[in-house]
This record gives sequence, C-alpha cells and structure tokens, in this order.
Amino acid sequence: MYSLFEENNQFGVQGGGACVKDITTERAEAERLAGLLNRNRVSLCHLYDVIEDFWGMDMPAQAG
Repeated sequence: MYSLFEENNQFGVQGGGACVKDITTERAEAERLAGLLNRNRVSLCHLYDVIEDFWGMDMPAQAG
C-alpha cells in the first residue's frame, strides 16, 4: 500500500519498499497519486513508469 511522503515541502509516495521523493510541491497531487497507485494495485516494478505518466497528466503549474 502506498502513502504520502513529505520532506522539505516536497511530496512523494512511499510503499512496497520504495520511496519516491520530490514528485510535486502540491500535497493534493501526491495524495491523488497515492490513491491511484492503491486503487489500481500498481506493483513496485511499474511504480516509476506510472509516476512518469502521472507527470504528463494535467497538473497545476508549479513555481520554480
């Protein structure tokens, strides 16, 4: 099961022995991603591919 990870105002996901940091600065987006990962039962071997696809989805513009 995946859950939200927060460090230095950056959000990511963790679970299945993996922790992917700095995915977004938006907490709601990281929570949405964790929900999608859990709902679709994404295995660890596909985690990075799903995150890469998630970045391509409509996300709010980020400062920086």
